[in-house]
Amino acid sequence: MEKKPRIIATVVNDVLYDQRMIRTCSTLAHFYDVELWGRKKFNTKAKHLNFKQVRLRFLINKGPLFYLILNIRFFYRLLSSEFDVVHAVDLDTLVAGFFAAKLKGKKIVYDSHEYFTEVPELIHRPLKKKIWNWIESI
Repeated sequence: MEKKPRIIATVVNDVLYDQRMIRTCSTLAHFYDVELWGRKKFNTKAKHLNFKQVRLRFLINKGPLFYLILNIRFFYRLLSSEFDVVHAVDLDTLVAGFFAAKLKGKKIVYDSHEYFTEVPELIHRPLKKKIWNWIESI
């Protein structure tokens, strides 16, 4: 039996409550070996789906330090994981996926379902918006 290419999708939210990514990963799992990585925000058990879910806990759950820690953890986990493609869902997980994929010579897919730097949380925060724009431009 031929080995399926492996995709690791990374999200910033709890994977159990991201219906869009559950649908996306369920569809991809028919053709690929898929894992969906995200946070564990609630004490709930993983759903039985046709792909693996990895849920990480964080002591800090908001702000710049959270995003830094999340990307560092994803980056090191990706370096020690086997994959063919990193599927970075939105800009907030792109940094870890981009650098891990580049270092390992793998592919990166940037999936932005919204114009991240125009979300309401950044509209009236010019410094944060400038930082995210800079990250996106790289």
